[in-house]
Amino acid sequence: MEHISETSETNERPSVARRRVLKAGAWSVPAVAIVGSTPAFAATGDAIAITSVVVSPQAVGALIPTRYINIGNAPTATVTVSGTATAGVQVYVKTGSYTSSNVTASGGTWSVVIPSSVVAGWSDGVHTFTATVASGNKPSVTATQTVIKDTVRPTVLATQATISTNNQTGTISGTKSEAGTVVVSVAGLTMGTYSYASATQWSVTWSGGSNQAYTGSVAVTDDAGNSGVADGFGWPKGATSPVAL
Repeated sequence: MEHISETSETNERPSVARRRVLKAGAWSVPAVAIVGSTPAFAATGDAIAITSVVVSPQAVGALIPTRYINIGNAPTATVTVSGTATAGVQVYVKTGSYTSSNVTASGGTWSVVIPSSVVAGWSDGVHTFTATVASGNKPSVTATQTVIKDTVRPTVLATQATISTNNQTGTISGTKSEAGTVVVSVAGLTMGTYSYASATQWSVTWSGGSNQAYTGSVAVTDDAGNSGVADGFGWPKGATSPVAL
């Protein structure tokens, strides 16, 4: 019978038995505890989340007043980014080239105010925010909420009126520079307020009252709450449709 040898090695590791066995022979080793290993899933680290992004003062007339910076609030607007994190950790917020000072997540919540001196220097466009734990494995999170800065007035034009033969009904149409709300008035009466999710064309139905000359105006307010310069228009009594405005 072939000799079976057993050896045991130790090199700051648990003892592991080694055996040489015949081909197709049965074998076994003593069970030992594995110590000193750290599974990757056991490392959880610190938690962090962003719960709100708020502009103050609010952008009057904006689609979402707390998330827009317009011509009216641009000079004084601040942005407050708030969230939750592991209690006691230090958190900072980054947006563009600006990085805030560290704040403490006291009781598991934190808040960073981005000053007006920084916000005033932002270019028009969409601004995003990332919060990071300042120590340890430094987890970070980017807010789903963004802030939109828009300090350009929209433009609007009335370009054409299609009117009935008796000058009592018709359609007034034109162009505008961006998404927003269009208000059309004819003969001092508001014909309607219409919201458009994109730029380019607008069109409203007009209802008059008698065969006479008409004047009116169209105004536009963009999603940020900026108002454009109104465009006046008109057509004479007996005008032939369509009328260029």
